[in-house]
Amino acid sequence: MSYNDVPVFEPHLFEEDDDEEDLAWKNIINKLVTQQITPVQAAKALDEWVTRDSTTRYEQLQQRHPPFSLSPGERAFRVGPHASGLFTNLVGVVAKICSAYPPGHAAQESLIELFQALKALPPHDVPTTTYKHTTADESDSDEEYEAPELTFDGKMILWPIGREPLEQHAWDFSRESEEIAYPFSDVEVFGSEKQLRWRNMQSFISRLTALELMDCSCACALPYLLPNHVSYPNLEVHKMGGPRRITGDLIAAAYWLETDKIRKFVFRQCKNNVSSGVGCRTYWNMNTWNQLKSQMSFISSSERFEHQIRDLAQSLREKMESEE
Repeated sequence: MSYNDVPVFEPHLFEEDDDEEDLAWKNIINKLVTQQITPVQAAKALDEWVTRDSTTRYEQLQQRHPPFSLSPGERAFRVGPHASGLFTNLVGVVAKICSAYPPGHAAQESLIELFQALKALPPHDVPTTTYKHTTADESDSDEEYEAPELTFDGKMILWPIGREPLEQHAWDFSRESEEIAYPFSDVEVFGSEKQLRWRNMQSFISRLTALELMDCSCACALPYLLPNHVSYPNLEVHKMGGPRRITGDLIAAAYWLETDKIRKFVFRQCKNNVSSGVGCRTYWNMNTWNQLKSQMSFISSSERFEHQIRDLAQSLREKMESEE
């Protein structure tokens, strides 16, 4: 398989236990990635559906006697408007399916443009349920579990993309990256589904991050190139598989350094964080930047790696130096 081959993998968008609600918005995503509707149309459809669903649920509860009264079963299942939950589900699905599409594929472009279209929509409030947890909700508690207290006066601004940190949602991408690039995964097998999904995901999330739509730094492949990372191989023990694993990580991580806009974002984050950063940006600091340059030098000068990979590392090192 050549470097330019671009297979598309099964996105696993639908699941056996999808209910009517799941299918309502997943069908919109499916039409988007299959080019049946445009990103602007998909954004409008999602916005209308979330608004209608949340408003309807709120009004139905408001009309009860007394208003907003719930049965014990409804309370346990947290019945109510849940715009925030719908947004969480949407991000989780995008994190799951983005690795199916190679860089430049129409579906990947459509998903990026969907986030841009949602960000561009006029912000507006929708009802959402909020939860007040008690001590009995804690897993370490010996008390009998009680469902959290629900309140229905909460509001969510649609859409928070590009307006709020969204770090808790970005971790969905981190969890997906761990499913692909765990230690000794097939990321080290050139042309394997794991290796190509790893590349695809990094292409997608690097753009999502640099466009300031959602900071997915926590799922970035660059730290995988550092010797202190859990997935970094012992080259003395794994003389064949080790270089292949670094090769797979380098091909994926290159998307954070090859293009000017994304590389400038990375350098700016590293330069601005005096220490090790926080949350998703733990790795962004100048010490990491310098370690990455050293690794590029190591890869470009080592006979363990194929000529094409050595050239890639040398090119990335030069581009990094151009930012300084």
